[in-house]
Amino acid sequence: MADNSQQLRNPIQVSNLCHYLPSQESNPKGCSPDDPQLIFIFGWASAELSHLLRYSRQYQAMFPAAAQLIIQCDLTAMALGSTETNVRRQRPILEQLEKLGLFTKNPPRMLIHLLSSGGAAQFHWLALAIDRMPPPPKDAHLPPTCIILDSIPTTFDLANFRRGFAGRFSGPTKLAAIVIATALCIAAQLSAAVSLRPELTTLIHCGLNNPRLVPWVTAATPRLYLYSDVDTLARAPDVRAHMNSARAAGLNVRAVRFEKSAHVLHARVYPEKYWAAVAAQWRDVASARAKL
Repeated sequence: MADNSQQLRNPIQVSNLCHYLPSQESNPKGCSPDDPQLIFIFGWASAELSHLLRYSRQYQAMFPAAAQLIIQCDLTAMALGSTETNVRRQRPILEQLEKLGLFTKNPPRMLIHLLSSGGAAQFHWLALAIDRMPPPPKDAHLPPTCIILDSIPTTFDLANFRRGFAGRFSGPTKLAAIVIATALCIAAQLSAAVSLRPELTTLIHCGLNNPRLVPWVTAATPRLYLYSDVDTLARAPDVRAHMNSARAAGLNVRAVRFEKSAHVLHARVYPEKYWAAVAAQWRDVASARAKL
């Protein structure tokens, strides 16, 4: 849970997708030299900034000196945009990463937090954009890094797409949302069929199990899955199947299961358990690095 004794900071808009929270120049109270220096928060599809700031504020309490990049996912671009269009949209984020030293010999310690498949898709497109950049120096060191996968993966069938898009509405508005969701889902499937982009489920399932998705990640990078028995979008059997595929690919996988929280609501329903799991994951990363 957040410690309100720290003064919370507000992020700066970098693009229509991205907000940046600078690091604090002085060492605030509770800061450790092993803390992450940069935290990525990749939001679920159509998540508003106000929703993602809840995660940002918790991270400010946990790691008060860390910079943050809060990256939103546009549902229409996710469903309809070609791979090339979505990769081009990452340019302002790449420029920010350059300023933060990610392509130098000493990139920062990183915690990458993905929320639902919208967050995973956005991370995938950013990874493709990074892959087009000049590679880091050959003698660049590999920084301590971990990945948090919350409510991932979802399955992009029509029922799930409707449920995810229209679930927050009621009455006549919900009916309209169902119609829009149906149209988006069909259009996304057609876009995949004519090879403008991979099918979303394939993109998420295969992309996340790439051990070198970005230059600072390897097969040994810890990946923490946070999932629930009652999530109807990221269903528990699907999450476990994805974890098993990751383990079979030699990836370093852990998981924390929640019993009664819905999709991307684990942090709200079980805040102590959720953030304790994230903190423990980072402590293990820092501890392993210290032993090298």
